[in-house]
Amino acid sequence: MCPLLLGNLNIPNRRLWEARKRLVSSRYAYPVETPRVFPLDRYLAANGSMLVLEEGLVPFPVVRAFIVQADGGQTRGQHAHLECSQFLVVVQGRVRVVYHLGHAGGEVVLTANSGALLMPPMTWATQFYEEDGTILAVACDKLFDEQDYIRDWALFSELAAQSRASGQKLTRQLPQAKP
Repeated sequence: MCPLLLGNLNIPNRRLWEARKRLVSSRYAYPVETPRVFPLDRYLAANGSMLVLEEGLVPFPVVRAFIVQADGGQTRGQHAHLECSQFLVVVQGRVRVVYHLGHAGGEVVLTANSGALLMPPMTWATQFYEEDGTILAVACDKLFDEQDYIRDWALFSELAAQSRASGQKLTRQLPQAKP
């Protein structure tokens, strides 16, 4: 935590802030099996606002982060990860995230004030950008690795069914591509 930044923000009670971080950390144990929305606070000051993502609020050690900017009507994602978890935060605009676990799914609308969405491994996700100039920040617990991506829906469905039937989590041992 950077006291220089937080010192000028509208945080009425620093002890309350620390207690909230502990509560969020304990309430949202990691890892999770299904996508889950985490509450986030936006702090307002006369010169702007700040959204804080730090240890205790993000439920895993962040080793990679990236920003996606897209206009309304654009679709992104359309894949799953074998091992990588992602923490999605809309900084500006509106994104509708449709996810599927192979046997069940759901939909979450994210805005700058709605919190963050934790996407565990083996979750197929598609993001629909609903406003021009939307900015999505994504924090990951793994570095980029193309072998971690599942970009084929039929393969994802098959792997998810195998995982459910065996009761075991999948590893990077994907079926080899046929020549």
